[in-house]
Amino acid sequence: MRRWLDALYDGSAYCGAFFVCAIFIVMIGGALTRPLGISLSGTDDLVSWMCAAAAFLPMASAFRRGDFVRMLLVLDSLSPVRRHYAEIVALLIALVASAVLAGWANFGVYESWRYDEMSIGLLVVPIWIPQLSFAFGATILLIAVIDELVAVLRGHRPAYQVAVDELAVPDTGQRMDEGAVIADIDRRRGRRHGGFRDVLDSSAAVKAVVRAADQPHRDL
Repeated sequence: MRRWLDALYDGSAYCGAFFVCAIFIVMIGGALTRPLGISLSGTDDLVSWMCAAAAFLPMASAFRRGDFVRMLLVLDSLSPVRRHYAEIVALLIALVASAVLAGWANFGVYESWRYDEMSIGLLVVPIWIPQLSFAFGATILLIAVIDELVAVLRGHRPAYQVAVDELAVPDTGQRMDEGAVIADIDRRRGRRHGGFRDVLDSSAAVKAVVRAADQPHRDL
């Protein structure tokens, strides 16, 4: 199951990157052909749909890598025990929000398909086709939020927290790759843990390393 979920998150991120490259190709192609008197009709519609796909498909991967805005100023001031419960509350709120988003996105696609709605513009296609990227991205984000909530309830640290903490440690000048961090998290989740006590110990250890790394700068 872990490998399937990782493949789902990575696949959606690669799809988002593909649409970013496609936006570049379409826009550059339109700019190069315009002086030649060649008009590519429908490029504005196509680019707008690809922008939506590039924004929504990678959301789950960005969420797990800690790229979403979080209230770290509040979380860092809490004790490990209170922070654990704060993470649960935050993930429950995120679960409700992402569930509403995914539900309405899929309902909108279904309604467009049911009533055979067409796009309004130079490029006329069934509107539910470009809307699929929005529905898929929102649904995968919902799966990622559930994945992290289950992990936190089982006593593990969330992937986004571990990714941010380990990338921020300036120990020997070597920074871990984000993909390696996520893979390391998944490997640790696959092993048997000692429960919530390990969560507190690991959180305290990370904070101790960060304080030790910052101490020479403070002495200067």
